[in-house]
Amino acid sequence: MGWVLAVIALTVDTAPATLVIEGMEGRLVDLSPALKKIGESVLEDARNQIVSQGALFGGGWAEMSPLTSVVATKLYKRGRDPRTLLQDTRGLLNSLTPGDTNNISEVTPASASFGSAYVSARTGWGIAAVQQQGSSRTFHVLEGDGYSEPGIPPRPFLTWREEQAPVYEGILAEHVLGATA
Repeated sequence: MGWVLAVIALTVDTAPATLVIEGMEGRLVDLSPALKKIGESVLEDARNQIVSQGALFGGGWAEMSPLTSVVATKLYKRGRDPRTLLQDTRGLLNSLTPGDTNNISEVTPASASFGSAYVSARTGWGIAAVQQQGSSRTFHVLEGDGYSEPGIPPRPFLTWREEQAPVYEGILAEHVLGATA
């Protein structure tokens, strides 16, 4: 998985499998339709992970600071519930939908990347990347004396789930067998 500035993406590279298929069949099989299906599944899981607050794959995310709603109210001039902060504007959720301007869905015949380039329109801050990786940055809040807000704990929403590997392998195998028949 790669992380560059404000982008978070899961990359699938099938180059070794493509070489095996090419060697067996004497030709290269375009895996992009299968990779697109896998990516759509990964992105759907990511959206569901956000909606479930990290509980979709067991466990859950660390609670947001109780001061989060105070900070959000100060920044956005309206109250925000820390439990639904990642869902309220739908920006992060939408960015995990193919076709959205902040979505990453790049597919080639042998590899693919899926994720989000969602950033704050106000600050340019990489919201998607920070939610995925967390931040050790401490934020100074409000005017005057104010107070400091601790960094954001990681809330991974875009993950490769090993238990899904057989499903993904099945999608690839079905495509290859159909393409070579």
